[in-house]
Amino acid sequence: MNAILIVNEPHRAASIIDLLCGRGFSVAVSDNTEQVLRDCREHSPDVVVVENRLREISGIRFLSELIRVSWTTSAILVSEEDPELIHEQTEGLGILGSVTSLDDREGMERLINDFFGLLTADRQSTTTGT
Repeated sequence: MNAILIVNEPHRAASIIDLLCGRGFSVAVSDNTEQVLRDCREHSPDVVVVENRLREISGIRFLSELIRVSWTTSAILVSEEDPELIHEQTEGLGILGSVTSLDDREGMERLINDFFGLLTADRQSTTTGT
């Protein structure tokens, strides 16, 4: 499985990279949203983790672009904003959820578990034909 981490300061993402690698993901790190979107047109990653406060565009804006080119990619937003506000702003973008910081390992583990739960449910429905 592939994951892309989009952050302003990649050196701050070691905890999330360790978590994703530990769960079997191959992880790429970038701070260039335009390049990531181009790459996603060719090869959709399984998961994207994106900071909301990026240099070029907001993480929410990036996710709205991502859904157009890679609608099967699951996304996690990193934002310090109120979770209810984030939920309202991201409704319809199909994100797994948000965490408050790159250091929120517990929140990230919960969302990755949700991802694997969805993946398992999808495989079971495909197998049973429902």
